[in-house]
Amino acid sequence: MRDPLNVVIARTPYLLGEEGGCVDWLMDVAHRPGPHVGKLGWFHVCETPATVARNRIVAVARVMHADALCMVDRDVVPGEAGRIFWEEGLEFLRSHWELHEGPCAMAAPYRSAFPNPTVLVGRWSDGKLGFYPDDAARERHGILREASIPTGLVLIDMRCFDILEQPYFDYVYADDSKSKRTASEDTYFSRQMQLTGLACYVNWNAWVAHRKPCDVPGL
Repeated sequence: MRDPLNVVIARTPYLLGEEGGCVDWLMDVAHRPGPHVGKLGWFHVCETPATVARNRIVAVARVMHADALCMVDRDVVPGEAGRIFWEEGLEFLRSHWELHEGPCAMAAPYRSAFPNPTVLVGRWSDGKLGFYPDDAARERHGILREASIPTGLVLIDMRCFDILEQPYFDYVYADDSKSKRTASEDTYFSRQMQLTGLACYVNWNAWVAHRKPCDVPGL
């Protein structure tokens, strides 16, 4: 992987709105991209569902000749951990390739919304793929390979898409009626990565906030 890199940041400002903390992180990265970034580009995609948005992002990043793609969702608030994710992530993608371990993806961990916040990182347990319980996630540190990663804040070596088959992101449904979804586009992408021998990682030192609106029940 060449150094410095052509890195592209893709935003998904649904309804043209983004959290202030997300914008602050983007401005910080633009001001201080780091030693591994030779060229920094960015664009946004306002599209639903998420599968269409993410697949379109990959297509645009290809046209921009990106070496690495960073996707950041409008409701992710990286905070101080965002700098850790950015700097350690780019270094990790580059060194992973130099060690002849191939292209990979690395994500920041976060949890889903209330009322049942769940760590959106998957692991295999008793032959089944499920999310880490909170107590197990607290014991994870550093950059570790995982079975399934979230893509709200993720860095991907673009060469992964030279190996993966399209669509890169899709939903998995319970049956042909497609009335019940059993896996998200994140899980689908992670599964395709694993099936082709590509690795997914999480930097457990870079927890980010996931801001979601929620109803407050009456007493």
